[in-house]
Amino acid sequence: MTFIAPWLRRVWTIEGLVISSLFVLLSGLAFLFPASGDDWAWGSRLGMQRLDNYFAGYNGRYLGNFAVLFLTRVTWLTPFVIAGTICLLVRLLVEIAGLKSPAGYLAAGALVLVMPLGQWRQTVVWLSGFSNYVLSAFVLLVFLLTIQRDWLRPRKLPLSRAVLLLFFAVAGQLFMEHVTLFILVASLANVAVQFRRASGVSRVAVAWAVGAVVGAVVMFSNSAYRTVATGGEANQGLAASDSDHGAIWAIIVQGSRGVSQYAVTANTVLNLVLFALVLSLAWRHRGPSGHPPRGPLVVVVLAGVAVIVSIAVQTAIEPGHYYGTLSSWSWIAALAQLVAILLTARTLIQDTARAVTVGVLGVSVLVLVAPMAVVTPFGPRNFLASYLLLVVVALLLLAELLEGSSAPVLTRLTAGLGAVVALATISSYFAVYVVIHRDVERRADYLRNAADEGFPYAYVYTLPFQEHVHNPDPLPQGDQQKRFKRYYGLPLNLKIRLVDRYANRGIIPSPAED
Repeated sequence: MTFIAPWLRRVWTIEGLVISSLFVLLSGLAFLFPASGDDWAWGSRLGMQRLDNYFAGYNGRYLGNFAVLFLTRVTWLTPFVIAGTICLLVRLLVEIAGLKSPAGYLAAGALVLVMPLGQWRQTVVWLSGFSNYVLSAFVLLVFLLTIQRDWLRPRKLPLSRAVLLLFFAVAGQLFMEHVTLFILVASLANVAVQFRRASGVSRVAVAWAVGAVVGAVVMFSNSAYRTVATGGEANQGLAASDSDHGAIWAIIVQGSRGVSQYAVTANTVLNLVLFALVLSLAWRHRGPSGHPPRGPLVVVVLAGVAVIVSIAVQTAIEPGHYYGTLSSWSWIAALAQLVAILLTARTLIQDTARAVTVGVLGVSVLVLVAPMAVVTPFGPRNFLASYLLLVVVALLLLAELLEGSSAPVLTRLTAGLGAVVALATISSYFAVYVVIHRDVERRADYLRNAADEGFPYAYVYTLPFQEHVHNPDPLPQGDQQKRFKRYYGLPLNLKIRLVDRYANRGIIPSPAED
């Protein structure tokens, strides 16, 4: 029993209660998430067929593929894995920002929960997305934390731990391509910079660099990437989506429109938080006249431009669509935010280590999302990792603000606001996914009954709250219906006819009545 007491002491702190409460709420919420899209394939015989040849010609996300194969079969465990991983992300965000307090945990939790809805449904709700994008983001944050500690508190890592870190680094490269490339580039750059230190290159740096190289070689040795490189058909290609005016122009357009939009303008709440923090820090630097100097004022203007353009772009997007009439101007918001972050690190942050971290994270976001300019297709899920890096920036600015304030009311206000936002967001999601879960169960039962009765086809409504689920319905295009039927154990000859829930509010006919 002696090992339980330290664990209880850690849990029965305010921070421990915040994380424990978040875990319980997210576990309950995750029980309501429906299987959708590619989950039907992974959870059926098709998933095992992909495993039979070790995903050759499919992709090199080996551990991500194994994870979704496991989680689509051990469904009772899946909600706890989702909730636990999100809680670990929050813990890592707080650790990197050095804001281990109730205010830090609540602010981090709230900012994770208010991620863009498209990102939420494609990474947290969609199990196929979670297994690749959330887990790769977890690896990225572990990488950043270990590198940060290696610089701030250098110590000789025991050889046994260095070997374990090496294996973790190799494994961490087998989830998501652009995160793999980022860790590869960043770890090698870290080794190159450490050569200039008096103490030389650390074991942490070597372990990450060697592991990143080995892991990247394992991933990209999959034949799927040779198919992409030679122009063959694959799940993703290396050409930008709009190549009517040449490859270079297509990359520029995709970077200024789609990449900038998903990476920056879609983050409405986070952008407002960053602006408020920059404004507060600039106000703290005001001179005798009551006005901030020119440098901080420029930062405030740039952060304001990022917010205004982002809101304008998002407002111009029609419901159910990804782009709007102003989407091409997303690059202005992205550029303004990047420059604002770098200038904030230079002019508004007094703590040197914190300022360096903010600057490095600003550049890291650019390096991380850059490959998306030459990839098609891509979507909100590809930008979860960059969103979390921007969350760390926000938490670092918050740490700077709270550290420079002698008023405890500011800390309490931050904690209270974080708690309200987190609870409100989770409550709204409960209200939505309870309805979705109920309809998913009813749909499956109805289709099983129709199959038992021997009907050749059956009508079903499309799911409600379509924007909260990625690929929610078994559409007739491609082999989605076949995957859906295999997942739910339905006969393949049963034809499913979808009825638009909102266009047809009457009672849909049964096969026997039609």
